[in-house]
Amino acid sequence: MSYKYIDNGEFEYKFEINNTKYLVEFSVYENHKTSNIYVGFSGDKKRKKRDSFSSLGNKNGLKPLIKAKEIILNFVEWYNETYIIPKTAYLCIGWSDNRRKKIYSRLLRDGFKLSKIGNEMLYVKKYRL
Repeated sequence: MSYKYIDNGEFEYKFEINNTKYLVEFSVYENHKTSNIYVGFSGDKKRKKRDSFSSLGNKNGLKPLIKAKEIILNFVEWYNETYIIPKTAYLCIGWSDNRRKKIYSRLLRDGFKLSKIGNEMLYVKKYRL
């Protein structure tokens, strides 16, 4: 996998399915005890940038989400091998509408829990490293 460092704790991973480009963005916030990793996912040929997990606007079905899920779940391991993070990391995934919330509820099978962080409900997975 090819994660790319952008700037100041920001990483991205780009991929393409049927001539539609997708972008998975990671924002890493660390302190001496934990790391919070926030994830954003967007895709479209025409729009430059969107909010986290916004409307994809194409006909690729769930293929992009399945690929993005694989990229997201592998990020913490890759990041820890490359940068060495504190003992505990939290992978945080949000949604932009109820349709996506329902789709992302599949993350519960992968060890994610629905949690409130600040004023937002997110799917959160805890990693002990």
